[in-house]
Amino acid sequence: MAAALVRHGSCRLDGKVIRIPELPLLPGALLVVTYIPTPAAPRPVVRHLDDHLIVVEKPAGVPSQPTREGAENSLVEQVARMTGSSDLHVVHRLDIGVSGLLALARGRKAAADLTRAFAAGSVKKLYLAAPEVTDSGLAWLLASRHKEPLVAPLRWVSRRRQALVANDGQPCRTDVLHAALTQEQWLLLLRLHTGRTHQIRAHLAHVGLPLMGDSKYGAPTHSRRIGLHCIHLSLPHPSLGTIHRFWADPPPDFLDLTGIDWNKESADFWRGKAG
Repeated sequence: MAAALVRHGSCRLDGKVIRIPELPLLPGALLVVTYIPTPAAPRPVVRHLDDHLIVVEKPAGVPSQPTREGAENSLVEQVARMTGSSDLHVVHRLDIGVSGLLALARGRKAAADLTRAFAAGSVKKLYLAAPEVTDSGLAWLLASRHKEPLVAPLRWVSRRRQALVANDGQPCRTDVLHAALTQEQWLLLLRLHTGRTHQIRAHLAHVGLPLMGDSKYGAPTHSRRIGLHCIHLSLPHPSLGTIHRFWADPPPDFLDLTGIDWNKESADFWRGKAG
């Protein structure tokens, strides 16, 4: 935890923020640590563990990486304690309100290998999304074009902590593999081709389908858990090169938010749509 606090700017040495845990302290130096404890976070579930790769199910409400407040509750710090791992690297992220599968690299070489795999398009990520359906969103869902990819360019606006559709934004692509009305709630199966910050949230809001609980992007209600879950992850192993595939059913808080009953039939249906 101490190293995480340093790396993420919670420590000042003689008035200057430091981010290098190994930096020596000289006699007479003044070290000030800003630490705000936070409630215990939900625990991730480890799905795969070896010398190069860890795959976990991240709960909603847990940041992927440490923040200045409550660094010990971040996903990477929890996994480090649970597995006794050091030198963990987050090579892709899930927003704090999103649950699902996430890969961590053990060591710099594994991190570089996984980063190259993402850049080459060798990693497949599928998401189950539960939107609040507006009139324009319903029209989009019912039109034939909902099979077309969402490709609106996105620009990150730091002061708003939000991604906005803009002509000068970064190119990105989200595929809608399937859309189904289940127990009066629409569910979408999405494939993420690029990993822009808030990409799915912004793309769906743009067509009138803000995620449930995601008031930042136009949903009528706010929740720390939003209606998005990474349900499938396949990636090449950073050392062996073999393809590893994982599937994670949506957790209880996703089902509580959406009102969906999930059973073996549901899982088989969406697995079939995932291909």
